[in-house]
Amino acid sequence: MIDSGCQVTTSRTTDRKLCKKIEGARLFKITGAIPARFDKSVEIKISFKNPLDNWGEIGFKIKTMEEVGDETYLVDQLEGNELIPILKCFAPCQYCYETLKGGGKRKAEYDKNYCTQCWQTHPLKYLQTYSPWDKKGNGKSTCLGACEKGYTTNGDKEKHVCVDCHESCAECQDNGFVGDNKKCRKCS
Repeated sequence: MIDSGCQVTTSRTTDRKLCKKIEGARLFKITGAIPARFDKSVEIKISFKNPLDNWGEIGFKIKTMEEVGDETYLVDQLEGNELIPILKCFAPCQYCYETLKGGGKRKAEYDKNYCTQCWQTHPLKYLQTYSPWDKKGNGKSTCLGACEKGYTTNGDKEKHVCVDCHESCAECQDNGFVGDNKKCRKCS
């Protein structure tokens, strides 16, 4: 999913209007960014947000165009599947666990399988944490279609985070109300 489209930066301009998404979110058409006889570098920045469905490795296409009067001419194109983004998280996570590594120049590293938030518009919107993430990189958290037995959202209607049922319950209610974690369906 494209977060804020793309931005073209040259030594003469920085403009979001020069870059448009077409053909869904896979093709970017860049027009008027490279003036005639321009021999300096042009930088194209594309901002991504972790996609809702990132199971495959689908790349992006770029076409640079030049407008002269009423005519539009193709300057260059990248049509293949070479521009494959390196995503922070694997599906079904919207966000995943991030740690900062290094000294002076701290670099973010991600546990791509450890979900910290799920897409709320997707059927797998319930965040189920089986074991917390630790410094050794252990832990398991994913997004499910509902909380598993022994867990409940306990009324969390915004982020749908699954929490443990009360210790007296082997299974508890999950009716969307605060206190469901103490309403046993099956006692321990």
